[in-house]
Amino acid sequence: KTNLLMRHALARNSISNVIFDSSSLKDVDGKFSIDIKTLPVANQKQSGRCWIFAGLNVLREIIAKKCGLDNFELSQNYISLYDKIEKANFALESLLQLAKRDHDDREFAYILQEPLSDGGQWDMFVNLVKKYGVMPKAAFPETYQSEGTRESDAIVNDVIRNFAAKAHLLLTAGKEKEARELKERTIEKIYSFFLNCFGLPPKTFDFEYRNKEGYHVERNLTPKVFFEKYIGNKIDDYQSLIHSPTIDKPYLRNYTIDYLGNVIEGKRINHLNLPMERIKEIIVQQLSDNEVVWFGSDVSFYRDRNTPAWNDKAFDYMNSFGFDIQFD
Repeated sequence: KTNLLMRHALARNSISNVIFDSSSLKDVDGKFSIDIKTLPVANQKQSGRCWIFAGLNVLREIIAKKCGLDNFELSQNYISLYDKIEKANFALESLLQLAKRDHDDREFAYILQEPLSDGGQWDMFVNLVKKYGVMPKAAFPETYQSEGTRESDAIVNDVIRNFAAKAHLLLTAGKEKEARELKERTIEKIYSFFLNCFGLPPKTFDFEYRNKEGYHVERNLTPKVFFEKYIGNKIDDYQSLIHSPTIDKPYLRNYTIDYLGNVIEGKRINHLNLPMERIKEIIVQQLSDNEVVWFGSDVSFYRDRNTPAWNDKAFDYMNSFGFDIQFD
């Protein structure tokens, strides 16, 4: 059974726009009992770097408070560049460890499915800023490639898969030295590729800003010096919490994920699993202390790009198509 009016509407419009329930907006008012002042929104454009933008938002709030700034951004491009290079190196090293396995080995296939992506975790962000520091966005702004990473990611993923195939042949033939040399040549090419895409970051920069007290400038800062001066050990005060209510993951325990990371010598991914009610309590406490909260979620569910909210009542699948796709 079909609906002629629905067919006409869907011929020229997206499904989400057609089945949007406007009455669901009545509960979306943007008013909260705790509403802290934050800096303006930063735009990640056509990239999946939300975790980097959110992490730098946490840090820029700290810097802005220290310097009395109403608007300030750290260079997302700088952290993104080294995240790509570190992830590529991480994938190549992981594949060297697994290259002797069969091609249908699950861990081997897991890495090759998407060796390089834009996504990441809090501990991966911490690894990057501790190793490379940070700099103002003005010192290393975005490029066309950093704002839209689909092409560059696809190219490097093919390069890594090509390496895996060649390394498998070398290692199964007992040629460990040749496989290692191949890895080093591959990462050098990837390094140069990403420098071409994202740009060559400056070794030093001037930090210029104006606040109520006037003009200020600090000259010839390195990213590491800038990070240590304005952030330092504050970054270690944060812990990643998750809500994973499955039988195999008891609460009050820490969990990691094999072959997920970026900086090889950095901290491993670590998530403390807690009940949702406890996580909510901690979030409220942090907001009450006038601190922003970094969070990650599966944002594809109940998302409407035209309204600033996730709303499980926004789309009327039942009356439109007879589909019941609600989950607790």
